[in-house]
Amino acid sequence: MRLHPLRDEHGQASPEWLGVVLVVSLAFAAMVAAGVNAPGTGLARALTERMLCAVNLGGGCGVAPSDLTLAYGAGLAELVSLRAPDLEYEQGMLAVPVDWRTCREDACANGPESGKTTESAAGEPVTLFSHVVNCLDPQAPEPPEARCEGDAAGNLYLQYWAYYPDSATTPFDEKLFGRAGYHPDDWESFQVRVGPNGIEERASSHHGYNDESADGLNDTGFLPGKRAWTTASGRYWISSKSHAGRVGTWQGTPHRWTPSESVRVIPLETMRDEWGEYVGSTEHLPAWLKDVYLDPEAAGTSG
Repeated sequence: MRLHPLRDEHGQASPEWLGVVLVVSLAFAAMVAAGVNAPGTGLARALTERMLCAVNLGGGCGVAPSDLTLAYGAGLAELVSLRAPDLEYEQGMLAVPVDWRTCREDACANGPESGKTTESAAGEPVTLFSHVVNCLDPQAPEPPEARCEGDAAGNLYLQYWAYYPDSATTPFDEKLFGRAGYHPDDWESFQVRVGPNGIEERASSHHGYNDESADGLNDTGFLPGKRAWTTASGRYWISSKSHAGRVGTWQGTPHRWTPSESVRVIPLETMRDEWGEYVGSTEHLPAWLKDVYLDPEAAGTSG
């Protein structure tokens, strides 16, 4: 049962409402692409921002700008916040996604084995890093170096990146292959595509992507990868060890979870220095060096 006409049963903005916002956004993008610079463009922008503001039942409009607002503007920041997923962890998983700038060891990233989890045992908040690729106007993508041709044209992409201090294979795989799947600095992602076909999601899984089910062949990366977009649920299921993801797997309440409203979302766009370089580094390939960071329809997960 829907709790409010603007939100679904999981507290996410309803597809119907975001569909209305999308229509306004597409109209605004079309006006910009046509070179229109009239009072109507300002009105469209303001209207979109107020519509998104109305979805935020807890208020917050008119307060001091957050990092999301500074990175994306008020309207888009609200959308990024609203579409952050619930995190649902496989039983036996202890790690939570954290901020790599303050935690790069299991000791500070591990949390409780069950129940609602909002931080690690060491007090590290559950954190996702956001990145936006705006292909509504493929002739003027944002960021400018984004690849918005083909299937990406006309869509808005919201990327949520999860960082873990390391990644390893499952106990079964370790018996067969040893620690071949282990590496430090594991970056995984949950991605949202907003476009004419509605709101869709996918999750990174080894070398490919998953929808609501796992696909071992796609995970290998040896076959032409599928893009795996599926109807949005706002739920991100994460396996232990490898942290491979799926979309909306659980029915009911999972064994261990972090609700979306308890996830700290930090825009990666705010982490560049004056020369445009990202501040801080990780040993394993970070989010901003992966192909999908600028090519939102990429089927693979590496750079």
